[in-house]
Amino acid sequence: MKHSNKGNLLDRDETKDQRDNLQDAAFKLYTLRMGESLFNKIDRHVTLTNHMIKEKKKRSKQIWVIEAIREKLEREKVPISHIPKQKSLHFKIPEDLSRVIEARVKLIQEVRGSFSRKLWFIEAIYEKLEKEDQMIQEMIKEMETCMHPDI
Repeated sequence: MKHSNKGNLLDRDETKDQRDNLQDAAFKLYTLRMGESLFNKIDRHVTLTNHMIKEKKKRSKQIWVIEAIREKLEREKVPISHIPKQKSLHFKIPEDLSRVIEARVKLIQEVRGSFSRKLWFIEAIYEKLEKEDQMIQEMIKEMETCMHPDI
């Protein structure tokens, strides 16, 4: 029987080798709460890369997250003076919009438990970036088709 892994980055369909390797190590469990759009992006990305990579061993989301963490640690092996500073984005929104957001955050807190206005803003910005990135990619493809109609 196959278990559903919806909403869970730990895959039930890892290969036997992956399960064996993971079982041999000591682990600390972390839970990351994220919006559905980011979770779905991770899920689609891992599935797509598994289809595109010609290796027999497919990566699970669990393995993919461990790779992402190791890659970030490797990139951050720099002197402390080279660590990028955190940036702040300052913005104003109309009071009526702010009240709607506050009500929405409270509603989400009832469903998700821990949820903040900051996280809601980050999700909104991320979702807009995703939508506009997709639109830009489609425009680039259209321009390439116009420039090279033989392709």
